[in-house]
Amino acid sequence: FISIHFNSVENDPSVRGTETFALTPQFQYSTNDSRHQGDDDTALPGNRMDPWNTLLGYSVHRHLLGALKTYDRGLKRARFKVLTLLNCPGILVESGYLSNTAEGEKINTPAYRTDIAQAIASGVDAYAATVAAAERRR
Repeated sequence: FISIHFNSVENDPSVRGTETFALTPQFQYSTNDSRHQGDDDTALPGNRMDPWNTLLGYSVHRHLLGALKTYDRGLKRARFKVLTLLNCPGILVESGYLSNTAEGEKINTPAYRTDIAQAIASGVDAYAATVAAAERRR
């Protein structure tokens, strides 16, 4: 499962780049949390896929950065609702910032959106190859 988004920051048009989110594992802080949150200890259905979520996130994020040559905002953890109930590996991709003029102009072109789609597909292919190789070693 891949949820594809474009981000925006209302008060800072200089923010740019690509970030990828996997579901935060049980008992861990999300990337933007500096202290314990009430839901940190809760096991969510999507947490059954934690290792695969992370592997998928890493693979897709790496391919996005390589293909788009965009600023790396990181592979991050969050408890976004869209990721919590999954029973398959899943990530959320923030492909760029519409509030950044230069990035927004690129995003507005079909060619750049095709580049995003192809990079995500390449990341999924690399993820699938890694999973297949791991299964062969079992």
